[in-house]
Amino acid sequence: MVSLGSNTVVSNMMAGLFVIYRRSTNVGDRIMVGDKIGDVTEIKLMETLIKSIKNEMISIPNAQLLNSEVVNYSRKVDGRGLLVHTTVGIGYEEPPKKITAMLIEAAHRTQSLKKNPEPFVLWTQLADYSINYEINAYTSRGSSLPKILSDLHQNIVEVFNENGTQIMTPSYMADPPSPKIPTEEWDGKLAHIAK
Repeated sequence: MVSLGSNTVVSNMMAGLFVIYRRSTNVGDRIMVGDKIGDVTEIKLMETLIKSIKNEMISIPNAQLLNSEVVNYSRKVDGRGLLVHTTVGIGYEEPPKKITAMLIEAAHRTQSLKKNPEPFVLWTQLADYSINYEINAYTSRGSSLPKILSDLHQNIVEVFNENGTQIMTPSYMADPPSPKIPTEEWDGKLAHIAK
C-alpha cells in the first residue's frame, strides 16, 4: 500500500511539473476536463483547482489532467474566437433556405456572438423525419459559453415561432394537426400562488 501510494504521489508530482511548465493551462482559463467545466483558480504540484460554473470547487489530480483531453475555452487559437454551435431538427417539408436564414437571424440576435466572421449553417444529418441543421457562430467570450448557448436557444425558438415553423427535435412521433408553436403572446402577468 505504501508503494502504491508513493507511486501515485510521484506520478501526480511529475504531472504537476509538466502542467506548470507546459503552460497549456493557466490560472483564469476556463477549461473542460472530462465532464467537468470551470475556471482554473490554482495550479499546485499535486492538483489543479477549478471553480465550476455552478460555483463548486473541484480538485483534479495533475496526473488526471495530464492524461485527459483538456479543452481550453480561453486560449486563443486564432483571431476568430471560439466557435459556438447547436443543432435543431426541422421537417423535410420546410424550405432549407428559409431554415438557414432563420438560424442566422437567431445568431445575429444573440449579443455575444460575432457578426464577422458571418455565422453559418451545416447540415449534420438527414434523419428519418427531419434534417438536422447546425448553426455555427464565433464568440470571443468563451467564459460565458453557458449563457451564450442559452440566449442562442431562446432566440432560435423566438425566430421559429415568429415564422410559424415547428422544431422537431429531440424526438418526433407524427405530424400534429397544427404546428406545436405558441399562438398567443404572454401578457407577462403571473397569478399569485395562495399561501
